[in-house]
Amino acid sequence: MTRMAEREDSPFSLLTLFQTGNKADLQQRLWDWTREQQHRQRRLMIGSSTNQDVSLSLSSSSSANSLQEWARTYDIQELFQKREKINKEKREGKAVPQQPSPQKKTKKPTKEYLSKLFEASKSKYSNVEVKEMYAASKVADQAGDRDLAKQILHRLKEATPHDARIYRRLARMESEEGKIHKARQVLQEGIRLHPNNAFLWHGLGQLEMKAGDEALGRNCYMKAIKIDPAFPNAYHALGTYEHSNGNIATAMKILKRGLQYCPKNHRLHHSLGDLYREAKMLDMAERSFRRALDYGPPVSRCFAYASLAHVAYELGDVDGCRSWLQKAVDMNDGRHAKGWLALARFEESEMNLDAARAVCVNALNQYEKGLLERQRRFKSKEHANSETVADVVVSTETKSPLEVKNRLLKTVPTYRSGDKFLNVYRNWARLEERHGTSEAVDYVYGRASTAFPSDWKLPLDWALFHKREGNMDRARQLMVTACDRASSRYELLICPFSHCLLCKSY
Repeated sequence: MTRMAEREDSPFSLLTLFQTGNKADLQQRLWDWTREQQHRQRRLMIGSSTNQDVSLSLSSSSSANSLQEWARTYDIQELFQKREKINKEKREGKAVPQQPSPQKKTKKPTKEYLSKLFEASKSKYSNVEVKEMYAASKVADQAGDRDLAKQILHRLKEATPHDARIYRRLARMESEEGKIHKARQVLQEGIRLHPNNAFLWHGLGQLEMKAGDEALGRNCYMKAIKIDPAFPNAYHALGTYEHSNGNIATAMKILKRGLQYCPKNHRLHHSLGDLYREAKMLDMAERSFRRALDYGPPVSRCFAYASLAHVAYELGDVDGCRSWLQKAVDMNDGRHAKGWLALARFEESEMNLDAARAVCVNALNQYEKGLLERQRRFKSKEHANSETVADVVVSTETKSPLEVKNRLLKTVPTYRSGDKFLNVYRNWARLEERHGTSEAVDYVYGRASTAFPSDWKLPLDWALFHKREGNMDRARQLMVTACDRASSRYELLICPFSHCLLCKSY
């Protein structure tokens, strides 16, 4: 019977009882079994001779020798409260202790304080007036009134000396006039005021590259990157420079580093695509150009279309190339000169000479029409007393439409910043020289000179053409015109003739 009782109190019997689901009996048996085990341990330590005395002393002791006795002698309400607190923090989160902040006396911001805060000097012009002045300088620049544009920019430089755009635009205009030293002074003035402006360092690098100091220009690009690692223009300029010098690995490293900081910059993706295309990695080049197409603004999509056309041509997809180029010239009201030039050369490479000539004609007709339209809008707003389109038409009623158009083109400003359509005229003249007649070449050069009356390269190319044809008198006349235009633009022009009127060596 004793063994049976021990079996019933054993853990195996408890497990069987637990499986039956009687929780109260299980808890009571567990407490009794635990107490019995403690008694046995005590008996082994004291000895078998005093088992009864030890049992009495243990029963009369006030210490808790079982779970039941410990629960009776200990206040478990505190544990329940602590457990409830933990569960509440899990549900609602810990409460943030709010410390009383010291009350500070706020002073009313003064004009001097706000000026120092926004790094803006005191100006006699309001923000609205400054915005209107900057817009007026852009309009005057686009309309060819360079003196007015520079005058407004100088006033803006005094009103808002912390605007880097003014220094960049003013320096660009001085550089386009051939005044490299003056443009450098403008940028250096801005850098002295703002030594940590990456935009100005990038502009100085572009100027030094144009002036021929490539080492200094490269250092300016690296300085801009160091100041602002997230400035994409410096990566693009430095990567393009290394690419042009044959440093393919360095250029790729620079462009990929720029994309780490600016992953959605379309210009960096486009430059990387050009690098891949030159390396004949056409699949990766196409992927980069498509990313440039996705990330770029609508005005830049024509460049991506033209680059995708080059990839398609190298892959042998002639129809795809023509389709991409047509998309490029349809963008931005047909103002993508490189797209027209690429389409004309593509048709010429396919020996579609009539199509190539038609591309040049359509491009320049649309271009000249846009020039006259923009000039008409500008004069109607700014120069109401000047000669208008209606005045020109009335004064040439008895003349041919071609003379009327030439008269209108002469009213267009001779200076147009960033105008690339001159290359379309020159490509058309080259096409006529190879596959056309001398009369057609003279017509194209004459039309180009009407649209670009201040460019010296046009009469120079025209003079060389007549030299090859043996018309030396006509060639010398055109050379005189080219030298006059070059001297007015501060350009150094070397005469290609061994005996001419200019060098007085005949």
